This record gives sequence, structure tokens and C-alpha cells, in this order.
Amino acid sequence: MSYSPTTWVEKVTKVGPTNLNKLELGVQATAVVADAALPTPAGSNGQFLKRVGGVWVPTSFAASDIPNYPSDATKLLKGDGTWGPSFAAYTPVWTAAGTAPSLGNGTLSGRYIQLGKLVVLAFTFVAGTTTTFGTSDWFFTLPVNSNGSRHYGSCELVDDSASTGYAAVARVENATQTKVLFTDDTAIGVSEAGFIGSTVPFTWATLDAVRFTLMYEAA
Repeated sequence: MSYSPTTWVEKVTKVGPTNLNKLELGVQATAVVADAALPTPAGSNGQFLKRVGGVWVPTSFAASDIPNYPSDATKLLKGDGTWGPSFAAYTPVWTAAGTAPSLGNGTLSGRYIQLGKLVVLAFTFVAGTTTTFGTSDWFFTLPVNSNGSRHYGSCELVDDSASTGYAAVARVENATQTKVLFTDDTAIGVSEAGFIGSTVPFTWATLDAVRFTLMYEAA
């Protein structure tokens, strides 16, 4: 890389060597040295230049390149620059307003994260061959007690035997539980909105599933 004095520098230095002219020569010399310190690009996509032992080298990203990077990479960076908690697993408890259901060899799981008063959870239920579904409305416990207000999240109901999915709404029902509200769909015989249970919105069987995400305010 070469450097040429600007027009105003040329005009000033035509009368002979000056301090300004010496400064210009010094800038050029420094630039040549700086250029020599830069490596010929030899890295790959996703790398950056990192100064190691006085030399710039192509380097792949490492967690140590971010100050205070957490050992658990699932954590979230909060607005104040600190690292928040990571998602944690929890096992929901499944009950019903009538006869109690039994999970048997089905799957019932959840993951959640809490940032201050905000709780975000992801819930999954898949019926097994030995699952029984009880009677009346179903309830699922929350990982952290809510403040008691109504909060809502999106939900999918899967009728595996019919290869059909239905939209529903997960609703915080009280401080410790949530229910799933299925909206009107006359195509499958549901004439009005109601909470899901053993026969709503269809008769539940093996591999049928409930999946929802929900955000709410903790107590």
C-alpha cells in the first residue's frame, strides 16, 4: 500500500523540508510497518483476525473470546450484559376433573426458563399404549407458580390415527395449573369451545399428542 501527500501538503513542502513533510514521511513509514504485520488472508468463512503474540492470525471463534461467556451455552444474554439462567427440564403432573388419568408408557415432559418474573415453557404429552385418559377436563401443572392471572399460549393437538392436527389455546387456569381450550370445529363434531379431555376434541388413543408453548408472569 502506498501513500501520496495530499495537494495541501505538496504546497506546504515545496519550499523545502519542513516538520510537516517529516510527519508525512513518518506516517508512510508507520503504514508500511503496519501493512507488513497483517497476514495474507488464509482463513475460512466464519473466522476473524485475532492478535496472538504480536501477530495477526485467522482464528475460529471460541467461547473464551467473549468475556464472561458461560460454560452452559444454552444461557441467554440479558440486557444488562450478564448471562441469565438456562432452560431446565421439569415433569408436569397430569390430572383431570373426574377420574384420574394414568400416563402408563406415554411421554409427559416440559422445559422452561425464568427471567425475573417472566416464565417461558414448552410442554409435550404423547399417549402410549398403556395410557388411560380419565374423565372430564385435563389439568397440567406449571413449573413455577403463576401470579394467578390468565395467560395464553399456542397449542397443537394431534390425532395420530387420523393424521390430523388441530389448533388450540393453552391457558393458565390458576397459580399452579394450566388447561387447554379447544375452539369450535363442527367438522369433527365439536359444536362449541371446550377444554380438552378424554373425548374432547376427539377420543384420545395411542400416539395422540398435546404440544404447547406458554409465557406467563410468576407469582
